Amino acid sequence: MTLRLAAVGLIAMVLTLSAEGAINIPSDGSDGAFNITTHTVVDLSEAQTANWDEPSTNPGKGIYDPQKWAVVFKFTSVSIAPGATVTFKNHPSRAPVVWLCSGSFECSGTVKLDGAPGHPSGYKYFAEGGPGGFHGGTADQSLIHGSSGLGIGGGSGWRWGSQAVGGSFGSLGGEVGDPLLVYNTPRLLPLIGGSGGSGGTWNSGNPNGGGGGGGAILIAARNTIGIWAAGQGGGVYARGGDGAGGGAGGGIRLVAERIVGDGALVASGGPNRGSGSAWGGAGRICVEGTDINYTGPSDPAAYVVQPVDATPMIWPPASAPSVRLVSLGGQPLPADPRGQFNAWQYDLVLNEGGTRQLVIETRNVPTTWSVTVLVTPIDYSYTRYTAAFQSGTEASATWTVDVNVGSGIRAIQARAYKP
Repeated sequence: MTLRLAAVGLIAMVLTLSAEGAINIPSDGSDGAFNITTHTVVDLSEAQTANWDEPSTNPGKGIYDPQKWAVVFKFTSVSIAPGATVTFKNHPSRAPVVWLCSGSFECSGTVKLDGAPGHPSGYKYFAEGGPGGFHGGTADQSLIHGSSGLGIGGGSGWRWGSQAVGGSFGSLGGEVGDPLLVYNTPRLLPLIGGSGGSGGTWNSGNPNGGGGGGGAILIAARNTIGIWAAGQGGGVYARGGDGAGGGAGGGIRLVAERIVGDGALVASGGPNRGSGSAWGGAGRICVEGTDINYTGPSDPAAYVVQPVDATPMIWPPASAPSVRLVSLGGQPLPADPRGQFNAWQYDLVLNEGGTRQLVIETRNVPTTWSVTVLVTPIDYSYTRYTAAFQSGTEASATWTVDVNVGSGIRAIQARAYKP
C-alpha cells in the first residue's frame, strides 16, 4: 500500500436528549480553576502519588494513581484562551492525563499530547510518546539495527536498509498486516495512547528513529465542554510523531452533559519520514454526552455515544480483564514499572542472560483466551511469545512462558485477548 487515506470525519451532528440534571463528574475541585492565557507546560512529574479521589494537597499539580495508571486533575473549571497552548512533560510512569471539572471546560486554544518525532542518532535516542503513549524505536546505526517501537502495537524493527513499520492503535500502521496490533475499545476504557513506530532507514540509507505514539486524555465536565477553533486551529491534538516508522495516534475522550464547538479533535498517526508508507495507525476519539452539538473536524472519525448512567464510567469496571507481569526468573517485578530506555533506568537487573520463566497473572480473563508477550530489545525487533495457562479460574489465573532475555536491555509487555 502506497497511498494513505486519512479517516477525517465531521461529528456534525446534534444529539439532544432530555435529562433531569447535569451528569455527575467526580471532581471535588481541589486543583482549583485552570485558566490559561499563554503557552503552558504542565509537568506531570509534580503530581503527588495517592488515590485519585483524594483531595489534592498541592492544588494544580494533580494526583498520580498507580492503580489507575493516570495523572488526575480535579478542577472547578478550565479555560484556555485563543492562541494559548497547553503541552505536557511526562510523569515517570508515562501515565495518561485525566481532567475532571466540577463546572465547565472551555478551550479556544490548543491542548497537545503529540508524540515526538523520530531521532536520527543512534541507539540511545528514543522519541518520547505523549502522556499515555509509547516511545518509538531507535535509528539504524553502524553495527546497530533499528529497534521496534514500544506498546502492544509497536512497529517491528527491521534490518539496515529495510522498510520501517508504523505503530498501531485504533488501526494498523503502514507496512504491517497483523490484526493483533490493534487494541482497546472505542470508548477508550482503559485510557491509553498510541504505540511507537520502529526505527530504520529512509532515502538510500539515511537513518531515523521511529515516531513516538500520541498520548491520551480524558476531559470530563459536569456542565459543558466547548472546544472552539477561534480562527487559529484550536482543539485537542494527540498525534503520532513522524519517523522512519510513524507513531500511532493517541486517544481523546470527552464526557459532559453538553458538548459544543467547532475546534479540531485530532489523533492521527504520524507520517513516515521518507518515500515509503510506514505511517502510524490512527488513534481513537470518543465523544460522550446527552446534548451534543459539535461540528468540528475529527481525525479519525469520533465514536459518539450517550452516557448510560448519571455517573459516567470514568474507569474500567472492576470486572474488566487485566494482565500483570508477576516475576521473571523467580525475581518479582514491580507493580508500577518505571524503567526507561532513554534514562537507563531498569525495573529488574539479571546477572546473566539466557532463558527465564516469566509468570503472568490475569484477572477476569477466560482461560480459553490467549496471553501473548512481546520482548523488545534496545537494538532490534521484538520477539512474540504465547504464554501457557497453569492454574486458577477466570477470576484469577496464572500463566507462564519461557522467554529469551539474551543480553543487554529489554522491555517486556503482555496482552490478553479473545482468539
